[in-house]
Amino acid sequence: LTVRGTGAYGSGTASGGYLGSDGQLTVTNLTISSGGVSGTNVLNVVSNFVWTGGYMTGSGTTRLLAGCVGSVSGTAAKWLQNGRRWENGGVVTWSNGEIVADGNGTERFVNQAGGVFEITVQDQRFRDDCYENLVIENEGLIRRSAGTGRVILAAVNCGDNVRVFHNRGTVEVQTGTLAVVAYNAAAQHSGNFVVAPGAVLEFGGNNAQTVSGAMSVEGT
Repeated sequence: LTVRGTGAYGSGTASGGYLGSDGQLTVTNLTISSGGVSGTNVLNVVSNFVWTGGYMTGSGTTRLLAGCVGSVSGTAAKWLQNGRRWENGGVVTWSNGEIVADGNGTERFVNQAGGVFEITVQDQRFRDDCYENLVIENEGLIRRSAGTGRVILAAVNCGDNVRVFHNRGTVEVQTGTLAVVAYNAAAQHSGNFVVAPGAVLEFGGNNAQTVSGAMSVEGT
């Protein structure tokens, strides 16, 4: 299904096929289990977002509005492809499965001011597939609140190009290890980092990471 022009709808489900939006589209609920969403414009999600597999692709934006509650779960990989931009202004919990950038262009995840990206996965990566550009920008709150393993944001799977994480909001590591990467681009962190006792924050990659915000480190 491809929507051209502007539309507002109740619920959208991508399971095997795709939901396209070349005009601006607003849905109350969005579920992606296989197949995916595509298009060149903005796809707004108002209330509920569920991503258990499949893809978001194309040069458009998937935008979770303030008040939206989202979950990224299930063992299948979730694909952000071909220059897609994913914005979170609500509360999203990532509990299982890798998130993978793939295809042409720069894939970008922006956790907006007021947005919460809750990380409860055990050992997973938000990574490139191979030779992709991936940028993760935090303007709200990213919090590692469960799990004892190592989670990597902007992880490098293989090849060159840019993978980089910028923090302009707050990153909290309450448990486990959270690694943020600057690979082939410098990272600028004007936001705050808070690390609880027993937790670990790692700075990785091959480029500089400049922290000009506050750091409160009781862990490592």
